[in-house]
Amino acid sequence: MAVKSGSVSGCIAFVAAFCLSLIRCSFAIEHVVGEAAGWTLPSFGHVNYTAWAANHTFRVGDSLLFNYRPDIHNVLLVTRSDYRACSSPNPVATFDNGKTTMSLTSVGSKYYMCGVAGHCGLGQKLAIMVLPAESGSPVPSPMSGGPTGSLLAPGISPSPSKGPAAAPSNSGTSIGCALFFNLMIGVVGAILNSSLQL
Repeated sequence: MAVKSGSVSGCIAFVAAFCLSLIRCSFAIEHVVGEAAGWTLPSFGHVNYTAWAANHTFRVGDSLLFNYRPDIHNVLLVTRSDYRACSSPNPVATFDNGKTTMSLTSVGSKYYMCGVAGHCGLGQKLAIMVLPAESGSPVPSPMSGGPTGSLLAPGISPSPSKGPAAAPSNSGTSIGCALFFNLMIGVVGAILNSSLQL
């Protein structure tokens, strides 16, 4: 079996482009808030959201996933002053579906808390600093409204999901990237197979 050099060089170029596209996919990270504990009272879930946030780097293009029991908790996007006061008379946005994904679309501080009476004071609140996206990473566009119909602050794009809470993960590869990866493996295999048969 002879292999044509044009086919091999074309395959090498394709594989190089494929590898670069994988690097782009791996930049966006879904941060599961509280990891295994989820979004709950810190004393119940044995989680400290301040410490959790300090151990993560948040960038434009990443997302936060809040997993919680909607009959007990909710997620409020609030201003800095409301966060500090643990008061939410006018939250920027309210989410109560049990599994809330927030896309981080702009640089700056973001503040979240549970709006159930007393929960914020018991530590169920989160403040993060969002850094610029890494070079080459895709940046999502902000949405104009949230699932509750309220307008959102610039830089927050909620993506509510239905269904049971997923297992906690800090994986940076989205489902779309995983599907793309599998497709590209098949294409590379087909190219190599056809090159070897020539």
